[in-house]
Amino acid sequence: MFSAPPLPAAIGSQKKFSRPLLPGSASKLSQEEQAQAHEARFRSISTELAQLHSYPPDRKVKGRELEEYRLREEYLEFEKTRYETYSMLLRAKQRCEDDDLSVFEAMLLEEGALQRAQSSPTLQDSSLTCSTRDGASQSTAAGAQEPSGNGNNSCSRGQGQRHSYRQAVRK
Repeated sequence: MFSAPPLPAAIGSQKKFSRPLLPGSASKLSQEEQAQAHEARFRSISTELAQLHSYPPDRKVKGRELEEYRLREEYLEFEKTRYETYSMLLRAKQRCEDDDLSVFEAMLLEEGALQRAQSSPTLQDSSLTCSTRDGASQSTAAGAQEPSGNGNNSCSRGQGQRHSYRQAVRK
Protein backbone atom coordinates (compact mmCIF):
# COMPACT_ATOMS: atom_id res chain seq x y z
CA MET A 1 0.00 0.00 0.00
CA PHE A 2 2.90 2.36 0.59
CA SER A 3 4.82 1.77 -2.63
CA ALA A 4 7.08 4.11 -4.51
CA PRO A 5 5.97 5.40 -7.92
CA PRO A 6 6.91 3.34 -11.00
CA LEU A 7 10.32 3.84 -12.56
CA PRO A 8 10.51 5.78 -15.85
CA ALA A 9 10.28 3.69 -19.01
CA ALA A 10 13.49 2.39 -20.50
CA ILE A 11 14.77 4.01 -23.66
CA GLY A 12 15.53 1.69 -26.52
CA SER A 13 15.23 1.20 -30.24
CA GLN A 14 12.53 -1.47 -30.00
CA LYS A 15 8.93 -0.37 -30.48
CA LYS A 16 7.59 -3.45 -28.71
CA PHE A 17 5.46 -2.72 -25.64
CA SER A 18 6.86 -3.87 -22.32
CA ARG A 19 5.61 -3.35 -18.79
CA PRO A 20 7.50 -0.74 -16.77
CA LEU A 21 9.53 -1.81 -13.78
CA LEU A 22 8.03 -1.27 -10.36
CA PRO A 23 10.39 -0.45 -7.48
CA GLY A 24 10.56 -2.67 -4.44
CA SER A 25 11.17 0.17 -2.03
CA ALA A 26 8.83 2.05 0.26
CA SER A 27 7.65 5.49 -0.77
CA LYS A 28 9.03 8.66 0.78
CA LEU A 29 5.72 10.46 0.15
CA SER A 30 3.14 11.06 2.84
CA GLN A 31 -0.15 9.16 2.68
CA GLU A 32 -1.96 12.20 1.28
CA GLU A 33 0.71 12.71 -1.41
CA GLN A 34 0.57 9.00 -2.27
CA ALA A 35 -3.22 9.13 -2.62
CA GLN A 36 -2.96 12.16 -4.90
CA ALA A 37 -0.22 10.50 -6.96
CA HIS A 38 -2.26 7.31 -7.32
CA GLU A 39 -5.37 9.26 -8.33
CA ALA A 40 -3.36 11.23 -10.90
CA ARG A 41 -1.88 8.00 -12.26
CA PHE A 42 -5.39 6.49 -12.40
CA ARG A 43 -6.63 9.46 -14.44
CA SER A 44 -3.68 9.33 -16.84
CA ILE A 45 -4.07 5.57 -17.36
CA SER A 46 -7.82 6.01 -17.94
CA THR A 47 -7.06 8.65 -20.59
CA GLU A 48 -4.43 6.44 -22.20
CA LEU A 49 -6.87 3.51 -22.27
CA ALA A 50 -9.57 5.70 -23.85
CA GLN A 51 -7.08 6.80 -26.52
CA LEU A 52 -6.12 3.19 -27.17
CA HIS A 53 -9.79 2.22 -27.58
CA SER A 54 -10.41 5.17 -29.91
CA TYR A 55 -7.82 3.83 -32.39
CA PRO A 56 -8.28 0.04 -32.51
CA PRO A 57 -6.17 -1.92 -34.99
CA ASP A 58 -7.64 -2.68 -38.40
CA ARG A 59 -9.55 -5.91 -38.76
CA LYS A 60 -7.05 -7.05 -41.36
CA VAL A 61 -4.11 -6.69 -38.97
CA LYS A 62 -2.79 -9.97 -37.63
CA GLY A 63 0.17 -11.19 -35.70
CA ARG A 64 2.48 -8.97 -33.75
CA GLU A 65 0.51 -5.70 -33.99
CA LEU A 66 -2.69 -7.31 -32.75
CA GLU A 67 -0.82 -9.08 -29.94
CA GLU A 68 0.86 -5.84 -28.85
CA TYR A 69 -2.49 -4.02 -28.88
CA ARG A 70 -4.02 -6.77 -26.74
CA LEU A 71 -1.09 -6.76 -24.28
CA ARG A 72 -1.20 -2.99 -23.94
CA GLU A 73 -4.97 -3.02 -23.42
CA GLU A 74 -4.72 -5.74 -20.75
CA TYR A 75 -1.89 -3.90 -19.04
CA LEU A 76 -3.81 -0.61 -18.96
CA GLU A 77 -6.98 -2.28 -17.65
CA PHE A 78 -4.98 -3.99 -14.91
CA GLU A 79 -3.12 -0.80 -13.96
CA LYS A 80 -6.36 1.17 -13.90
CA THR A 81 -7.87 -1.33 -11.45
CA ARG A 82 -4.67 -1.40 -9.41
CA TYR A 83 -4.38 2.37 -8.98
CA GLU A 84 -8.10 2.69 -8.29
CA THR A 85 -7.70 0.10 -5.51
CA TYR A 86 -4.57 1.79 -4.13
CA SER A 87 -6.23 5.19 -3.91
CA MET A 88 -9.42 3.70 -2.42
CA LEU A 89 -7.42 1.89 0.29
CA LEU A 90 -5.33 4.95 1.11
CA ARG A 91 -8.42 7.15 1.41
CA ALA A 92 -10.08 4.52 3.63
CA LYS A 93 -6.94 4.34 5.79
CA GLN A 94 -6.95 8.12 6.17
CA ARG A 95 -10.62 8.06 7.25
CA CYS A 96 -9.94 5.27 9.76
CA GLU A 97 -7.46 7.36 11.79
CA ASP A 98 -6.35 4.22 13.64
CA ASP A 99 -3.04 2.46 13.04
CA ASP A 100 -4.42 -0.92 14.16
CA LEU A 101 -4.66 -3.13 11.08
CA SER A 102 -7.55 -5.22 12.43
CA VAL A 103 -9.67 -2.07 12.96
CA PHE A 104 -8.86 -0.92 9.42
CA GLU A 105 -9.78 -4.32 7.92
CA ALA A 106 -13.03 -4.43 9.89
CA MET A 107 -13.94 -0.96 8.63
CA LEU A 108 -13.26 -1.98 5.02
CA LEU A 109 -15.36 -5.11 5.30
CA GLU A 110 -18.20 -3.15 6.94
CA GLU A 111 -18.35 -0.66 4.10
CA GLY A 112 -18.36 -3.44 1.52
CA ALA A 113 -15.61 -1.61 -0.34
CA LEU A 114 -13.45 -4.67 -0.84
CA GLN A 115 -14.03 -6.73 -3.96
CA ARG A 116 -12.39 -9.87 -5.22
CA ALA A 117 -9.15 -8.94 -6.94
CA GLN A 118 -8.37 -9.89 -10.50
CA SER A 119 -5.04 -11.53 -11.14
CA SER A 120 -2.50 -10.16 -13.55
CA PRO A 121 -4.06 -10.26 -17.01
CA THR A 122 -1.12 -11.92 -18.70
CA LEU A 123 -1.12 -14.89 -16.37
CA GLN A 124 -3.30 -17.76 -17.48
CA ASP A 125 -5.56 -19.65 -15.10
CA SER A 126 -3.02 -21.78 -13.28
CA SER A 127 -5.49 -23.88 -11.36
CA LEU A 128 -4.05 -27.33 -11.07
CA THR A 129 -6.06 -30.28 -9.93
CA CYS A 130 -4.83 -33.44 -8.34
CA SER A 131 -5.85 -37.00 -8.98
CA THR A 132 -9.20 -38.02 -7.63
CA ARG A 133 -9.83 -41.20 -5.69
CA ASP A 134 -10.70 -43.18 -8.86
CA GLY A 135 -7.27 -42.52 -10.37
CA ALA A 136 -8.38 -40.04 -13.02
CA SER A 137 -7.09 -36.48 -13.10
CA GLN A 138 -9.66 -33.81 -13.86
CA SER A 139 -8.62 -30.49 -15.30
CA THR A 140 -10.87 -27.67 -14.19
CA ALA A 141 -9.51 -25.33 -16.82
CA ALA A 142 -10.34 -27.64 -19.74
CA GLY A 143 -12.92 -29.95 -18.24
CA ALA A 144 -11.10 -33.00 -19.63
CA GLN A 145 -10.04 -36.20 -17.91
CA GLU A 146 -6.66 -37.85 -18.24
CA PRO A 147 -5.59 -41.10 -16.67
CA SER A 148 -2.79 -40.72 -14.18
CA GLY A 149 0.19 -42.93 -14.71
CA ASN A 150 0.45 -44.56 -11.31
CA GLY A 151 -2.79 -43.90 -9.44
CA ASN A 152 -0.98 -41.78 -6.81
CA ASN A 153 -2.08 -38.28 -5.91
CA SER A 154 -0.08 -36.49 -8.59
CA CYS A 155 -0.97 -33.11 -10.08
CA SER A 156 -1.15 -32.47 -13.81
CA ARG A 157 -1.04 -29.30 -15.86
CA GLY A 158 -4.25 -27.79 -17.19
CA GLN A 159 -4.83 -27.63 -20.94
CA GLY A 160 -4.02 -23.90 -20.97
CA GLN A 161 -0.53 -24.58 -19.61
CA ARG A 162 0.58 -27.19 -22.12
CA HIS A 163 3.23 -26.12 -24.56
CA SER A 164 4.51 -27.97 -27.57
CA TYR A 165 6.89 -27.32 -30.40
CA ARG A 166 4.01 -27.11 -32.89
CA GLN A 167 2.21 -24.47 -30.82
CA ALA A 168 5.37 -22.38 -30.56
CA VAL A 169 5.97 -22.58 -34.32
CA ARG A 170 2.36 -21.60 -35.15
CA LYS A 171 2.68 -18.32 -33.23
